[in-house]
Amino acid sequence: KIECVYEHVGGEKPISVPDRCPECGGTLETNGTRTKTQCTNEFCPSRKIGKLDKWVTTLSIKELAPTTLSKFLDSGIIDGTISSLYKMDYAKISSLEGFGTKSATLIKKNLNSLKD
Repeated sequence: KIECVYEHVGGEKPISVPDRCPECGGTLETNGTRTKTQCTNEFCPSRKIGKLDKWVTTLSIKELAPTTLSKFLDSGIIDGTISSLYKMDYAKISSLEGFGTKSATLIKKNLNSLKD
């Protein structure tokens, strides 16, 4: 339901689309319809987290939120590839601040259940 339509009153400033990635400084590319802007740097941490987040969301792995994936990437537990999720060192996870043996075990259990 459309609640209200605002008319242009003049004096509006155009919104500029950034051309550099705020995470890595790489070039940003916008699609033809200007609905999606993406970093072109394949090694961009944000781009890696985005791909991983899409994967874990599809598989409904709630313990691996984007902030968790980012911590794992920053600490070297994962390298940003999907395969690295299945090769994680759970002892390293349990030693990270904010995590423990229970968190590591739950992540391991959920990932291993997907292999079956």
